[in-house]
Amino acid sequence: MKKTFLMLAIVLSAFAACTKESLVENAQNPSSNFTFKCELPATKIALGEKEGNIYKTVWETGDVLKVVKASDNTELAVVTLSEGAGTSNGTFNVTSGTLTAGDEVVLVYGETSIPAVQTQAAAGECDLITSAKSETVTVTEGVPVPFTLSHEIALVRFEVSSTEFAGLELTSVMLYSEGSVLAGSDSDNVRVNLNAPSALSGKQEAWLAAMPVETATDFYAVATMKGTDKTVTIPVKFENKTLAKGKVNVIKLNNLTIESNACPEWYEPVETRDLMDGYAYGAENTYMICSAASGDTRMNVVVKARGDFSKVSKPTYYGFIMTNDKIDWNRKFLKFTDGHASQDTYDDTKKNFVPSESHTIDANCSFDVLSVDMNTGGATYSVVAIYNADKDLIWSFMFQRYRENDPPCDVYYSDLGVTVLDRALGQSNGRANLVSHTESGTLNSYAAYFQWGRKDPFPAMSQTDYNNGKQPNMYGKYRPDGTVAENKTTAGDHTSTIENAIRHPYKAILCSTTNNWMQDIPNLWGGVNNTNGWFDPNGVGHKTIYDPCPAGYRVCDGRVINEVVTKASRWERYSIHQREQEYDHPTYFGGSCLAYSIDGQPLDEEAGTNVDYWLYSGYSRAAWGGLYNYFATLSDQGGLYWTNALCSNGQPGMYQFNFPNGSGKMSMVGGNTGASTLMAVRCQKI
Repeated sequence: MKKTFLMLAIVLSAFAACTKESLVENAQNPSSNFTFKCELPATKIALGEKEGNIYKTVWETGDVLKVVKASDNTELAVVTLSEGAGTSNGTFNVTSGTLTAGDEVVLVYGETSIPAVQTQAAAGECDLITSAKSETVTVTEGVPVPFTLSHEIALVRFEVSSTEFAGLELTSVMLYSEGSVLAGSDSDNVRVNLNAPSALSGKQEAWLAAMPVETATDFYAVATMKGTDKTVTIPVKFENKTLAKGKVNVIKLNNLTIESNACPEWYEPVETRDLMDGYAYGAENTYMICSAASGDTRMNVVVKARGDFSKVSKPTYYGFIMTNDKIDWNRKFLKFTDGHASQDTYDDTKKNFVPSESHTIDANCSFDVLSVDMNTGGATYSVVAIYNADKDLIWSFMFQRYRENDPPCDVYYSDLGVTVLDRALGQSNGRANLVSHTESGTLNSYAAYFQWGRKDPFPAMSQTDYNNGKQPNMYGKYRPDGTVAENKTTAGDHTSTIENAIRHPYKAILCSTTNNWMQDIPNLWGGVNNTNGWFDPNGVGHKTIYDPCPAGYRVCDGRVINEVVTKASRWERYSIHQREQEYDHPTYFGGSCLAYSIDGQPLDEEAGTNVDYWLYSGYSRAAWGGLYNYFATLSDQGGLYWTNALCSNGQPGMYQFNFPNGSGKMSMVGGNTGASTLMAVRCQKI
């Protein structure tokens, strides 16, 4: 008679930590004071006391194994420990499924795939992902079937200490080896996050499970430490090492310092901006550069990587990129040292611009740009990208020029106790020129436009420009999923990722259903999810690596823009000396603006010295065709500005200085358009 149950006895000779193997410590630097504390759920296997260099392991009540067919891994049954709890031998009974005498099977314990991101409750504690399996055995009727479990993974124990960073908390440790498979099906890195990090005042332990690597290779062990004002990431290189399965592979990161950095020529360990578990290059995303009265102005830009070490590479090339090859906005005032001042070639097969071989980033991980004299070229900003050795675009930077007699300056809003930059990003005139009464039409000073959460600008456009095909090279032409739409104005049906946005800074990313370029868009500009209205009444916020503002500034929070909308006056300027409030033409070429009194005194329409200008950044300039804006019409125009915040409805926070129906009255709209909308950005001092 065929049996529908089976008694299985287990003989354990090799099984891993937090599973059922005798674990041999495989230390690179053996330590006599090694300790291991393992707090496990009831369905895991506990460790006994360490004897010499071996960890004893014992079964726990409730431990289960899967029984799979040896030929194709089809699961046949589940067996549960019935005898042997607290010992290294156990007997298992079938608790579900059916086995038949003669079946050739393999018994499996734990996970079959190792996640690339694991968690540990705190330093010194572990709850490890484990995986082990037996050799092939034959099911025999009426007698227990002995088998041996072999561990399928390597366990890694990190020892981390630092005197230099003793005040910082150890938050994660990562193992990275380019070309190796350490987790999942193809991940070349595996990381453990500490849910309750503590300061590095003493040596700490962190554990992770990894796929074994039997061929000697190079590894980077990367410790990340955080304080209230900075994140420190230290990669340490270990050459020609293996990860033995069934072993505790010990990696010591003792007394970490800045000098421990394995790649000092191109990797920066310290970052004061919020990395948001991502990566970046350079210390800021927008550089202000002077166009002098005569001659060129040279600027050196250091573009070292920082953040997630597994996702960065050494910067090798640099080059100009453009929002569209038909648009001439982003050049003419900026050039490289060899005189190159035009965009690089766009490669349709690579879906990228290709830099020149001669534009190589130097040994200091920097390159030079030259701003021509202020009388040459009409552009306000330019965009330069950097590339790795394979000429893959890895980051990009905005360069905004200013006239020698109009340097960027701070404007103090006394009612708020907040300081803002005197111009929007990409705006050609700052406050010094706007109040000088020396130029006609200076209020018609175009800004750059940004999708919420992205660091890269898009150009202003007129309706004629748009109708003539001068538009952002948007997804819709190349959607995030790689398909090609029928025309450039068709939005894609797929949202993107932040990494995809970084690789394609010249493409506006559209989604036809949500008007968001990213699904469940995170807080990329460091604001908050507001529950009290759609602006941040407390002004909280912080600088992130995706913030487009220059160093020392961040995107304005909602209370700044709300202050302006609430207290400013509407001005129209259509001659050198004449401004008129409540003017009934919302699109007059001289420029619409909101005039805000920066010292609380009545606005002086002639002197203007106490005035800060929030310029019209019109719907027609940013969004002809309704691609980026679902509420404005030609008779409902005004200033479109982002805030840094996410709103209570989950949408990014924006403000429209709305001049409805030519009435000169202002209204506000917030949080209803989606992150794909193109709007201007004004910056607030940190």
